[in-house]
Formats: sequence, structure tokens, C-alpha cells
Amino acid sequence: SLAASHYSSSLGSALDSITDPGGRSRAQGSLAGAISEAAKLPGTAGRALADSAKEAFVGGLHVAVTVGALGALVAAAFVVRYLPRHVVHEGALHSAAEALEAEAELVLGGVMPLVEADLHHGNDDGSNGNNGDGTSGTVGDDLAGDPR
Repeated sequence: SLAASHYSSSLGSALDSITDPGGRSRAQGSLAGAISEAAKLPGTAGRALADSAKEAFVGGLHVAVTVGALGALVAAAFVVRYLPRHVVHEGALHSAAEALEAEAELVLGGVMPLVEADLHHGNDDGSNGNNGDGTSGTVGDDLAGDPR
């Protein structure tokens, strides 16, 4: 993450006072590790490491929060630009029971179920649904596997 990357890169020369390689990696890995290692160091070296680690940690949080805020501003700009300002209320497309049934079908079967509205193709040409070949043009007919 941004915060962790900034933290470990900001410690820099403060880690020089740690001689144990395992201790150095603990200090780079987390603030708690750095404070733990600082407690093992004598006097000013320990305080310097603890202070550097705290500053690096807060700096990493500042970087992560700033990037997150910029991302939120970009998202807000997209919302303002591309989403409609007014929503027309047309009512529910399905009843609560149909919506629950569709959700269960999706979870259990992995596909959305066919509902009454899906069974008939939209006929924008004003015709009665006849395809001209004697079939009605419903999804059910397509699924029946008509051998013609």
C-alpha cells in the first residue's frame, strides 16, 4: 500500500543503529516493530529511531489519505458529469417476491431466470409477434429446439 511503502522508504538512516538483520526488517515492516526495536537500543539512538518511525508512519498515512481524497474527488466529478440529475420514478419492475425468486435463482443456478417480460421479444414494428414463419417469436419457442 502507499502508506506502507512511504513508511519503509522514509525510515532511511534511522535504521542504521539496528545491527540485527531481523530487527531491521521488523522495524521496516511496522511501527510496532520499530518501537520494539527502539526499546532495545540505548538512549538517544532508541529515541531517534522511535521518533523517525512515528514521523514516517504519519507521513505514510498523509500520502494514502491524500491519494484517497483525490480519488474521491475524481469519482465525484464523474458522478456529477455522467449521472442524470433527475430520476423518473416508474415503479418497481418486479414484485418483492419475484425479485427474491430471481436472486435465489441467480445464486443457486448461476443464471438469471426468465420472467414473463423476458418471454416475449419486443416488437417495435407494431406486429403481433408473428415471425412470418408461423412461429410466435417467444424465448420459449427458441428453447424448445424446433427442428425446422
